[in-house]
Amino acid sequence: MVLPVDVFIRNTYLHQQAIYGLDSAPVKPGGDKHSTIGCRKQKNDAATSKNEKINTRLYSSF
Repeated sequence: MVLPVDVFIRNTYLHQQAIYGLDSAPVKPGGDKHSTIGCRKQKNDAATSKNEKINTRLYSSF
């Protein structure tokens, strides 16, 4: 898979599969473990980020 997962799932015409969800979360946070997703720092400058975004949009449109 070349595309990010969220883009791949959003473009259902690529995989032709129905998308299902769960009402309650099968996994719940517990203990003293904390997520590191919110602590990520990006070191890209604005021009590089903009070019990457344009390239990804162009690639996923084909």
